[in-house]
Amino acid sequence: MPITLNSIDSRLPVARGDGLHHALEDRQASFCVESQGMQGNLEVKIEGPQQYTKNQIERQSDGSYIVKYTPVEVGQFKIFVKWKDLFIKSENES
Repeated sequence: MPITLNSIDSRLPVARGDGLHHALEDRQASFCVESQGMQGNLEVKIEGPQQYTKNQIERQSDGSYIVKYTPVEVGQFKIFVKWKDLFIKSENES
C-alpha cells in the first residue's frame, strides 16, 4: 500500500504552535506564523461555537508573527489563517 502525503509550496507561510490545537477558556493561547521571508498581509479569524474570538497579531523582528487570543467560551473553534488571500496550513495538517 503506498504512503500518501501532501507537498505544499515551500514559499507559503506556515502556522505552528499549541494554540492551533488546544486552548483553555479565559486563558490566553498563541501560535506562530512563519512568513518564510515573503511580503504580504496576514489575516486571522477564530470562530467559536457562538461567536468570533478577538485576536492580536504581533510582527516579530525576524519577520514571523505571533497570534494571541483568549477563548471566552467552551467548545470547538475554527482558526482561519490567510496570507495574501490564500489559506495556509499548519505544519502538521495533512
